[in-house]
Parts: sequence; structure tokens; C-alpha cells
Amino acid sequence: MTKKRYHGIDLHASKLVMHTIEGEGASVKRISRTMSTIALESDFFPTLSPEDVLCVEASTCTAWFAQEAEKAGARVVVINPFDFKALYCTGKKTDSVDAKKLAEYIYNRDRLTSGCMEEVYVLYENPRQAIF
Repeated sequence: MTKKRYHGIDLHASKLVMHTIEGEGASVKRISRTMSTIALESDFFPTLSPEDVLCVEASTCTAWFAQEAEKAGARVVVINPFDFKALYCTGKKTDSVDAKKLAEYIYNRDRLTSGCMEEVYVLYENPRQAIF
């Protein structure tokens, strides 16, 4: 049986910072890493499965990222960055801190089956059309 993995993703145009929480209870394992967006297609998306839950803030790269992750079988939760910052960004703010807080949010939300932030609808069919 594979373990669920919860990924908090701080996504940028050229890189992403990820914090992963894997396992349950006392056996929780935490991993943090930074990866270029170019490496996603070869080094990240192929490792995803239905046991993966990703949490990412809505941004310019989110539609592509979410679509590719879902094609690989993962569940993607896109949240409003203003809601996230209002609730979770206190103290020092860095990409790794954001990724960790996103991972903790989705880990706790999935286990408690409730969340205090609404998911954001992501348009996959040519996202640029929605802007212009």
C-alpha cells in the first residue's frame, strides 16, 4: 500500500519550491526541495500518483502546472493567494516557508475533511483566452 503524500508548492515561472509531508502519525516524513520548472516534466510529474495531493496558490503558471499534475494522477488544490497570506503568512516569509505552510494546510485539511479556504477554479482550455 502506498502512502499519501501532501505537497505544498510555491510556484514561480523558472522554479518551484516544494515541501512534502508523507505518512501518518509518528511516521511522518518531511522533505523540502527546489526544482527548476524545466525539470518538472522529467523529474516530478512522472513520480505522481493518485496518492499525491498538491496545494498551490493561483498564479500565472498554475493552470499549466495543475493540468500536468492531474494528467499524472495527482489531486491538485489551487487556493486564493490572498486568503493564504491573510491566514498563514505571519513572521518570516520565504519560498520555503510558504511551501511548508501550504503542505501543512493541505495535510491538515485532507485529514480533517474541512478547510477554511475555498479552492480556486482553474480554466484549462487555453488559459490565455480568459485574460484577453
